[in-house]
Amino acid sequence: MSKRVVGLDFETEIDNDGNCKLLLCALYSEKYQRVFELENRVEMLEFIITLLFSGDKYVVFNASFDIEIIMTILLRNGYKFIDDISKKAHKTMKLLASQSTIYKLTTYTMWEEKKRIIETEYIDLGNIIVGVKLKDVAKTFTDLEKGDYEVSKKDWEKFKEYCLLDAKITYEAYKNICKQLDGDYITIGAASFDAMLKMAFGNNSKETNMKNFRAIYGDSSLEMDTHLRKWYIGGFGWCTHDERVELKVNSYDINSAYPYECIQGLPTTNDMLIYDDYKEPNERYKYAFYKIRATGQIKEGYAPISPSKNIYGDSNRYIYEQEYVYLIKEYGKKSEFDWWHENMEIEYYEVEETILMKEARNDIIKPFILHYYHIKETSTGVIRDLAKRIINSFTGKLGTNPIKDSPIFELDERNKLVKAGTFESETETYAVHCVAVITSRVRSRLYEIDKFLREKGAKFRMYATDSVKYDASIGKVIPTSDKMGGWDIEHEDSDFIFLGLKAYIFDANNKQGKREVICAGISRDYKQLIQNDEFFGNNLVKSLVSVRSGNGRIIYETYKRIVNPIKKKRRR
Repeated sequence: MSKRVVGLDFETEIDNDGNCKLLLCALYSEKYQRVFELENRVEMLEFIITLLFSGDKYVVFNASFDIEIIMTILLRNGYKFIDDISKKAHKTMKLLASQSTIYKLTTYTMWEEKKRIIETEYIDLGNIIVGVKLKDVAKTFTDLEKGDYEVSKKDWEKFKEYCLLDAKITYEAYKNICKQLDGDYITIGAASFDAMLKMAFGNNSKETNMKNFRAIYGDSSLEMDTHLRKWYIGGFGWCTHDERVELKVNSYDINSAYPYECIQGLPTTNDMLIYDDYKEPNERYKYAFYKIRATGQIKEGYAPISPSKNIYGDSNRYIYEQEYVYLIKEYGKKSEFDWWHENMEIEYYEVEETILMKEARNDIIKPFILHYYHIKETSTGVIRDLAKRIINSFTGKLGTNPIKDSPIFELDERNKLVKAGTFESETETYAVHCVAVITSRVRSRLYEIDKFLREKGAKFRMYATDSVKYDASIGKVIPTSDKMGGWDIEHEDSDFIFLGLKAYIFDANNKQGKREVICAGISRDYKQLIQNDEFFGNNLVKSLVSVRSGNGRIIYETYKRIVNPIKKKRRR
């Protein structure tokens, strides 16, 4: 019997000592709605009993906040973490998490009369629709509109209604998304991978479909995955400058970059060959994975190849001193291995290992990608948004790390939640060798466009995964295409302030023609100062706050130019 889904939302405030004060918690399902006043001891006890004995699945929108509150409450009531699911017992709980993300909390509670364990789950809607605000979730995935916090908190009854509405939005969004995904998932990556397996092999068991998947892409052991993971590197991020720069830029990105490279053929570990020296890929073994020991440095003004090691503390000085580099070369293509040779001044290098792989005999991923890409291009609203998320998250799922280093929490002497340690757990191994090739291909696309822009005379060039921003003085020189894998222009001749890699202020019109100021990697305090009607590349902004930046503390007392407002790392 499936669990009843319940939306959950807390409302809190910070007291004068910096402590989080619990005010309200709302629970919403079709048959049950309740707001608990958590400062009332009786209602707090009712709330705890409801959580412990319901056996429901509670959906929250911000697990790193809401589930940490629940963990704090449970720890204060004698619950303990378990690291072995077979040893679940009364007053125990298990956390499915990574170092920075909470996916699911499961609690186990003994029902004394029947002597059985009640299992209650808490999951995060934010892991399915990553990177959006609850206000946008309401618009995209429900027919509801989020309330106004500032207005509602002035009236206690309206504040309770506001809290219940947030729980309802979370509940309805989750139900609508699960309906569209045709399943109940805790991450969009899991949903996308499962959708691909079902499309390729039918509605068999997950074990049967995984067996079929491995027959095509290789049955990677944990040991093999650990070794091949050295070639799996993320997106390319680099800029020609380290200092603050103001200029006009053109901005382009690649249409569905990872999905496009995903359907260009992928390797299999079946029948792979391993050598202790250099071997070329060939028509039969199209993929070569090289482990290289190298001494050298990046040519001045050239884009560093992603495995480069920065030892000088800025973005533009890279050097190897007998360092290991892991590169991929594909037969008949200019690959990252070739770009490494072109962009490097090499003093010495030696290939210590070559792994040759064949191309997988069947391309079961291509129909899946093309199907959801078509839905994305021809649909609107919830369906379009989910199709986009499904194809964008699939490649990441291929590279899921099978070793999860999950945190365990406890209460400190002040009764606050702190990380007490971690334990390792193993999950499925997928196809890290495939996603290593996919990400390498996308990086090679950026090296290619960097060479093109450098030869056109672009002095400023900034890259982030699948996008480029460059000085607009050389014009709109990148050929565009609306097809998957083509370059698409996002903004042209737009005011831009570069503050650091992934930290910038961007004044542009969006595709609907609406002017907006985009603040990436910028402290929240600064964003309030930068208004759409006053910002230009060298404008003054009104400022009355003191903020810590990457270069120390900056105090604004009057009108001042935007300097270097890099946001700090998030703290719990």
